[in-house]
Amino acid sequence: MIGNSKFQKSGFTLVEAVIVVFIFSLITLTATNLFTNTLYAHRQGIAMKEINEESQIILERMSKEIRMAEITSPINPTPYIVSSLSIKTNQDQNITYSFVSNIVKINNQQLSSNKIQITNGQFYIVNTNSTQPYITIKFQAKDIRWPKITKTFQTTISPRSGPAY
Repeated sequence: MIGNSKFQKSGFTLVEAVIVVFIFSLITLTATNLFTNTLYAHRQGIAMKEINEESQIILERMSKEIRMAEITSPINPTPYIVSSLSIKTNQDQNITYSFVSNIVKINNQQLSSNKIQITNGQFYIVNTNSTQPYITIKFQAKDIRWPKITKTFQTTISPRSGPAY
């Protein structure tokens, strides 16, 4: 009796097993891709945060000292661009800021950290026929580990002048 067998065959066929392995592989690949993309975005966010923090420190220090100082770099009647700026603080201290070889220097000492590169750094000096010119600091910063992440920073400073400062 061929049709009446006491034992019924149970289990999965080869096609069913292949389909299950394929679906499991798809789910695993999707989860791995999602995790990898999330990790990549997180690392980029950390790099952007470091760029912002480092650049903010540089700009704050430069702005504070320039605002309270006298410009000793040559002043032209027309706007001009330089890569270094010399100032004299109200304590009669001479300070020179310069953008050299992807870093910011203050009196030939490195001000920027080794985590970021500073490129296209320039001081725009605009003389308004007043006692002190306006200074615009502009530069691009990028993380060493993530060179595609670049951000441009710019601020304009009006140095204070007079006996009260």
